[in-house]
Amino acid sequence: MQIRGRLTLIDQSVVHIRENHVLATGWIDYAYQWQTANHTLIVRWDNAHDMPGIDTSPYHQHVNTEENVLPSEPMTLEKVLAFIAVQGSV
Repeated sequence: MQIRGRLTLIDQSVVHIRENHVLATGWIDYAYQWQTANHTLIVRWDNAHDMPGIDTSPYHQHVNTEENVLPSEPMTLEKVLAFIAVQGSV
């Protein structure tokens, strides 16, 4: 099962949502990308593939650029929205 969506926030930044649910195993492959209104990456959280050198792999985040990859806890849409709310964008 696949879920895709887009949320436009009050400040006009956008959260792109992609979840692929593997029903047989319970695994959720996800990507949540928060970007400015002019498409500049703020943060993307995903678990799409292993990230060598990242202790939390496959869970990781890209902050401000694709190349700036940092550890991340496993994320859900609720956690992403809570993070954004603390930043003052919701």
